[in-house]
Amino acid sequence: MAKINVEIQLEELEKYFRGENEIAIEFRQHVVEEFARRHLKALVNADLMKAEAEVVRAYTNQQIKENIGTCRYDSVNIAEPLKEKVKDFVKSSIADELNKLVKEAVFQLDLPALVEKQVEHQISIKVADLTTKRDALIGELRKML
Repeated sequence: MAKINVEIQLEELEKYFRGENEIAIEFRQHVVEEFARRHLKALVNADLMKAEAEVVRAYTNQQIKENIGTCRYDSVNIAEPLKEKVKDFVKSSIADELNKLVKEAVFQLDLPALVEKQVEHQISIKVADLTTKRDALIGELRKML
């Protein structure tokens, strides 16, 4: 639709505005639409923005409450999902630190010397056991003779 600019004197404008003809109805409709576009649109958008902001705020608060918890001056309530994440993080951190410490300790050990010492100890236990059995058998044999 093409736009036409028309200059009308106030008296003529009032005459068109009072009538019930098609031009007057269209003219009034156009004036109301233009007024709404210029002045009411900002108000409607502001109310719509407030409503949308409230929905976002409520959703965000609910998500924080469910996934993180609540904190007030006299109490803290940590949500289960966050508790589980913290527990998993702590367990993993402790396990990682223990593994690191064990690796450092093993690296500092003289493993060949420890193995040799343990083998000698086991051999001495076995020799002592066999010596005891031998002495018992010798004693038995002497009794028989």
